[in-house]
Amino acid sequence: MFKQSILFLCGLLIYASANAEYPELAALKYYAQKKLAAYSMKLSSVDPKFQGVVAFGKSLDDSKSDGNRLKTILLSVDYWRSVMEMNGKDPTILFATAYIYIAQGQISLGERYLFLASLTMEDSYRQEIEEYQMLSNQLQTRVKEDMEKGIALNDKKEFAQAINIYDGVIKGFPSCDWAWYEKGLTHLLIKMDSESSLKLTNKDESIPIFAKCRELNPFFYQAYQGSDKMVIARMLPVVNARSFLDGKIKGIEGLNKFASGCKNAGIYDFAAHAEWKLILLDDPSKQKEHLKSFFDDLEFLNVENLQFLKSQFKQIN
Repeated sequence: MFKQSILFLCGLLIYASANAEYPELAALKYYAQKKLAAYSMKLSSVDPKFQGVVAFGKSLDDSKSDGNRLKTILLSVDYWRSVMEMNGKDPTILFATAYIYIAQGQISLGERYLFLASLTMEDSYRQEIEEYQMLSNQLQTRVKEDMEKGIALNDKKEFAQAINIYDGVIKGFPSCDWAWYEKGLTHLLIKMDSESSLKLTNKDESIPIFAKCRELNPFFYQAYQGSDKMVIARMLPVVNARSFLDGKIKGIEGLNKFASGCKNAGIYDFAAHAEWKLILLDDPSKQKEHLKSFFDDLEFLNVENLQFLKSQFKQIN
């Protein structure tokens, strides 16, 4: 264990030195990359009859290369076939999906997948979750320390200084949805403050910033604001989905609410994963309904070769 810790630390120092980011973020990304290598080996070595699982496992070797590669993997027929081929209660695919995002530094999205994975995981995964949570807490502590400085400046109407703090957080943690949100909120306050010397134009600078926050974390419901009615309309479905993520509604009822909230908010990847779990966990009389919703979500995602997946459903199950 000690030797493994030393090797991990050495690897982290090398990784962090090559990146202008929080070392706590570098630790999470490095941990995720190590886990991806392990999951790649695990998935690619299953029974060859599970072609989707094997192909997805092999693709994990390249998942950390860039964001475009990530999107290609998660929209591929092999990825969704692997979801369908695995035992519905086996969280391996969801863990691997989470680490794909985390290795890219997209922590919020990755942690939502870890939450879904935890719903049906066995005790053997507890240590892995605890290891990850320790690293995540270190990052969140660092972020909180810096963000509280910016929020305090914002409350004093020292807007320029507050934005500088938020930009510093974004430099160290580019996918920090909280920093993007607070930066957007400060720009909104500048627009509303008739006395602010920073108000140079009538353009609402907060709109693209809130949009960036939603891109990084579509479950950040406070960022669903602006003049676009379609954006505003998605806030309530996101709030409904968050009620499950936040533990306010649990069990099958909560998972159903999460699935419908994601679908109505256009968060189709999470909706599809939720529907697949519901096919296996909900009342058998609702299986056809959930299956239709599952394939509808994949169609909205423009998953490649969808007809092939539909044709394989009976064979897989």
